[in-house]
Amino acid sequence: TLAAFFGQVFLLGGPTAAVFCLVCTTDPRLVLFSIGGAFWWALSALVASTWWYAIAPMQRYPAFTIGFAVAFQELFRWGFVSLVTWFEKRVNMLTGKKELPSVVLLGLASGVGTAAIYACVEIVPVL
Repeated sequence: TLAAFFGQVFLLGGPTAAVFCLVCTTDPRLVLFSIGGAFWWALSALVASTWWYAIAPMQRYPAFTIGFAVAFQELFRWGFVSLVTWFEKRVNMLTGKKELPSVVLLGLASGVGTAAIYACVEIVPVL
């Protein structure tokens, strides 16, 4: 029913939306970091699922598949952090601004983006 749908959406996305609105919107870089974290998580899930479909024998061994999925996610997370670090250095050289958000805030923003895209992926089968 419609009431169940909205209840699940608010329960699943409410805390993530609250943290995003209260913390991430204070700095535009945190918003970009959140969107980037969501994009890179979705990209790693796409690569892991493509890998799973491409290699048919992997479908019979879930432990092997989960290991590769986690490895892909960690590899993409490392690539995302490397890209952000490289980009931040270049922007700071151009603007002369040396202030960076704290590592805790950057991690929180990335986690909020990841949680938001994960919630979207999880709510689709319910629809």
